[in-house]
Amino acid sequence: RAGADRRAGLEADLARVQRLAQLRRAACEKPKELFFSDEPARQLGREADELAATRTGPAGQALKKRALDLYARLRAKPDPDRVGTDLKALAAALDELAAKMADVGELATVR
Repeated sequence: RAGADRRAGLEADLARVQRLAQLRRAACEKPKELFFSDEPARQLGREADELAATRTGPAGQALKKRALDLYARLRAKPDPDRVGTDLKALAAALDELAAKMADVGELATVR
């Protein structure tokens, strides 16, 4: 159902960023999965595309760029010693972005 809501535009921008942060926090539990198959990298690409299409408000633009840069770093053959740190940094950036977005009412509602 959540996937259908996203595709239909029935997910608020704030809820989308919160969901992405939750996915990245869960990925922190198993950081080495990025090296076992191509699917985790494809998932990172889908998430980055979702974030790129998400309204964040003026205050969130720098945080959005930081998160997108971290997505790109993780997708580009991550350093095995840094992947856990990068995943945590991405989750923190998304959490921080969601906190900024929570102050903008229109981002918490469906378009």
